[in-house]
Amino acid sequence: MVRGATDKQRRSPRVLVHIPLIVSGVNSRGQTVTAAGETEMVNKHGAKIRVLEWLEKGMRLQVTLPSRKLTRSASVVWVDERDRTEAEVEFGVELESAENFWGIYFPPDDWEEPDWKEAEAGAAEPAASPLPPLAAGGNGGVGA
Repeated sequence: MVRGATDKQRRSPRVLVHIPLIVSGVNSRGQTVTAAGETEMVNKHGAKIRVLEWLEKGMRLQVTLPSRKLTRSASVVWVDERDRTEAEVEFGVELESAENFWGIYFPPDDWEEPDWKEAEAGAAEPAASPLPPLAAGGNGGVGA
């Protein structure tokens, strides 16, 4: 089983964001394929995208962001083979050169996700209250 890179192995942090795009390229049968879609996740090296046409692994593409009026060269590096019955299919694309083509803020390279299991375990323990208890029967000195 081929597994994807872990967050520690990635060349740049990933950001979940939906950005409309258009991809265009020539498939192995010599047919031009142009498809509208959107990103699911991006980083400086590429993106996971969803489009309405079938793309082939290794296919060279032009990726256009209509909102930014920018186009960059990319290659299809991953194809989601799980469910080809859906109208949109997911693909991984790698940009020819790493840059902030997407026009978004990326977290710093040393950004780390919290350990959610550890955080949930800590949330089960009641935190010590930094406030003194209210006096019985009083209003805590409010309006006195």
